[in-house]
Amino acid sequence: MAKGLLFPPSKQQMRNQFIMENKIVRECDIFGRSVIFWNTNTADLAPVPKGPGYLAKLTANMTARFPGLRVAGARPSLFRTTTDDEQPAIAAEIRAELGV
Repeated sequence: MAKGLLFPPSKQQMRNQFIMENKIVRECDIFGRSVIFWNTNTADLAPVPKGPGYLAKLTANMTARFPGLRVAGARPSLFRTTTDDEQPAIAAEIRAELGV
């Protein structure tokens, strides 16, 4: 874990993450599952510079590649452990976005 915080991810780590993310998104597209993209939207916190608007670009890219994909939402990561008080509110927001 510390390696990811101190050093940028290796090309192999980024490739593995890309493959896994695309496999998950493809499966959600095939089986009609909704997704919520949860990632950084802040360039200074990201291991790979992403910057403002990254989540919107990611969502647009994935829905173009997977036309049947149902995107229930997109939110930036908090980059910290959520508190016990925050968890129910976040879970309620996710359930509302998914229509559960």
